[in-house]
Amino acid sequence: MLVLRELMYGPAAYGELRGRLPGISTQALAERLRALGGGSWWRASACVGFRYGRRSG
Repeated sequence: MLVLRELMYGPAAYGELRGRLPGISTQALAERLRALGGGSWWRASACVGFRYGRRSG
């Protein structure tokens, strides 16, 4: 519920969510976001200006 509350204010990067939810472990936050990603009403997206993943080459 706390993760949903934070996402109600708009998109947030993983690090922003970690900062807003100091009592949650990184594993718990990742599990909650994965569970939310399974629903058809929510999707993860990259923010302009932020790189995700590893750079090849």
